[in-house]
Amino acid sequence: RHYTKAIDIWAIGCIFAELLTCEPIFHCRQEDIKTSNPYHHEQLDRIFNVMGFPQERDWEDIRKMPEHGTLQKDFRKANYVNASLWKYMEKHKVKQDSKAFQLLSRLLVMDPNKRITSEQALQDPYFKEEPLPTPDAFGGMTIPYPKREFLNDDDSDSKSSAAKQKQQSFAFQGQGNQQAQSSSGQQTGHVGRFLQQQFQTNNSQNNSTPTNRQF
Repeated sequence: RHYTKAIDIWAIGCIFAELLTCEPIFHCRQEDIKTSNPYHHEQLDRIFNVMGFPQERDWEDIRKMPEHGTLQKDFRKANYVNASLWKYMEKHKVKQDSKAFQLLSRLLVMDPNKRITSEQALQDPYFKEEPLPTPDAFGGMTIPYPKREFLNDDDSDSKSSAAKQKQQSFAFQGQGNQQAQSSSGQQTGHVGRFLQQQFQTNNSQNNSTPTNRQF
């Protein structure tokens, strides 16, 4: 009935999936906080469409959830029989036998009690394959910030300046895209380092202080 550090592992898994596919894995509209629904229906639907509907044999404690009965009424299992994480990632050219997918599948486990810990994640073979994580998540990368013009009260050509800034912004985006395409191996190392930093942060927190909120 409380959030534990396992929810952080799920969050890291979501970020990892987005880094691998270049799109949010469970993207949906923002929740309406005024609704009387006990959960975000569209969010769960998106998760089930990617992961499949949770089976009680895989997540026994789901029956203990306060709104389990409502969940069973609101969602039809038959709608998600063909959904699975590996099928979703295959569409994005991430193979099921890759170390990246193997780590991701251990992070995005429905049952929080079966999700790996940050300690276990740091020992995953993904971090031992080439290219290895870099010491700095942005090490060796040139970040070309566009030049910015400062306007004052005497500047009568603000529209022209705004147009220049917009043009420079487009140029900056183009440079970033070219750089991303030319350094995929280097970026993989940066992704690995970023994940390591997240797991180390999660691991350094106190295990015995769950957030006092309903799960």
